[in-house]
Amino acid sequence: MATGRTKSNKLFAEVTADLTPEQIEEFKKAFSSIDLNKDGKISNKELVQAAKLLGINITAEEAKDLIRSVDLDKDGNISLEEYVLLMKDTYLRIELTCERYKASFMLIDQNNDGVISFEELVRALAFKKEQYDLNQVREIFSAADSDKDGSINFKEFATSSLPSVVFGE
Repeated sequence: MATGRTKSNKLFAEVTADLTPEQIEEFKKAFSSIDLNKDGKISNKELVQAAKLLGINITAEEAKDLIRSVDLDKDGNISLEEYVLLMKDTYLRIELTCERYKASFMLIDQNNDGVISFEELVRALAFKKEQYDLNQVREIFSAADSDKDGSINFKEFATSSLPSVVFGE
């Protein structure tokens, strides 16, 4: 019969089989930063504290529900394996969104200089069903150009409303 440690190692190998070593290391670091008492488990209290640090206010009951949703061994805590299961889908969705945003950015950045100019945004919006006048495009551009340097870099693009304005996301 397999020991608890052997079962844990086998489960971890199964859970991480489709992840890169870099992704696995990211998950381990994140888990370790949440596991404040370093007991190898994320408790309800640690989960609530971590959420608060991220600006997310969850109640103890909401944290318990989240733990229950991934608590395979029913110990009332989140192990590293359970944490990876919880975060893997979220991480992969974020990766896919980021890839879509990169492709969208590259479509708009016609001259491939790494930024979107006002003119490039005008051209991108010209093909939309909803028509924008130049004042509306200036407002959209200005809102996205957070550092006010006259161009929109990828970070500004990804954190603005531009993906939804241009591509309806």
